[in-house]
Amino acid sequence: MNMRSFPEQLEQILTHSVREASSLEHALQLEGQALSARDLDTLNLAIAEKQRQVERLEQLTREQGALLKREGYENNAQGMACCLRDWDTERILSPVWDRLVDIIARCRQLNLTNGGVVETKRRHVEQALHILRGEDARTELYGPRGRTTSSGANSRTITKA
Repeated sequence: MNMRSFPEQLEQILTHSVREASSLEHALQLEGQALSARDLDTLNLAIAEKQRQVERLEQLTREQGALLKREGYENNAQGMACCLRDWDTERILSPVWDRLVDIIARCRQLNLTNGGVVETKRRHVEQALHILRGEDARTELYGPRGRTTSSGANSRTITKA
């Protein structure tokens, strides 16, 4: 049985979460640099680290949610706000929570940026493949999943051209 008080337990979880989120932010920065430099080895390391950090953060989030629920709070931003209002009269937890929220927001933005880079590179490769296959890029249609597909009816491979 844990003998720590609720605020002590919450502070510990939030402090660990800040540390893990900072490590995730670093991994996302490294991923972005590796994408820009087309450094596959560094990219693979960054992706593996990113996955580890996400798993750790998910575990800490589950622990935080269980702790909040045990004390009668909802496991969401509103529940955390109520919890901090009720328990953080000395403003010890609020700065840690605010820091976590800021880091997570930066992580979300880095992840969106990296995803955009990957999507752009994917489209360039797809266009190059269309050219190599002799397909007219203007004949792309949307398939059932919302992705573009070539009509293929008038396409010729480059070897037939």
